[in-house]
Amino acid sequence: MELLFTQLVCGALGGNLVGIVSRRLSLGTVGNTFAGAIGGGIAGKLLLLGAPVLAASMGANAFAAGGLGALLALVLGAFTTGMRHR
Repeated sequence: MELLFTQLVCGALGGNLVGIVSRRLSLGTVGNTFAGAIGGGIAGKLLLLGAPVLAASMGANAFAAGGLGALLALVLGAFTTGMRHR
């Protein structure tokens, strides 16, 4: 349960970090938080499937969740920005 919480929080932090760095692609605070948390949860499941040995490590979970959370927020931000300019 602690790993899931870590994944969600680190994903949300990663999503918000992308929103701060790339304001043009930001989904807003709430959007970045949700996109990042979803990405963090997905990262945890992918890490468990791909590398079960690393899945037990809190550091690996935090790194993967933050990275995928940031990536998902960035992709969704680019998609919504592109849709707004059509």
